[in-house]
Amino acid sequence: MSAADEILDVVDENDHVVGRARRGDVYARGLCHRCVFIWASDPEGRVFVHRRTATKLAFPDLYDMFVGGVVGAGESYDDAALREAEEELGVSGLPRPEYLFKFLYDDGDGRTWWSAVYEVE
Repeated sequence: MSAADEILDVVDENDHVVGRARRGDVYARGLCHRCVFIWASDPEGRVFVHRRTATKLAFPDLYDMFVGGVVGAGESYDDAALREAEEELGVSGLPRPEYLFKFLYDDGDGRTWWSAVYEVE
């Protein structure tokens, strides 16, 4: 299954689920969905920064100071944060990322998503 085929919850301006759609359709139609972003640092306080792959649907080939991604259909923000941190960092057994805050991102061009921000060491 490609990333575009992943099923996501579609949410409203209050972060209530109003439906489900394929990730590719969510992006193409500008449907509001959920994402997690994790600030990852080591015990010395160094922050992990990486370059996104050129095939990403959003912000391809750019540097990012967060690891993370979309929240799958029926998945909690907390579970998605742990899953994404382990996937993106290529490790297992991380402590559960600590929730910091949540906000509604709006790029002003019709794309919106709820963003839950976490941190993990």
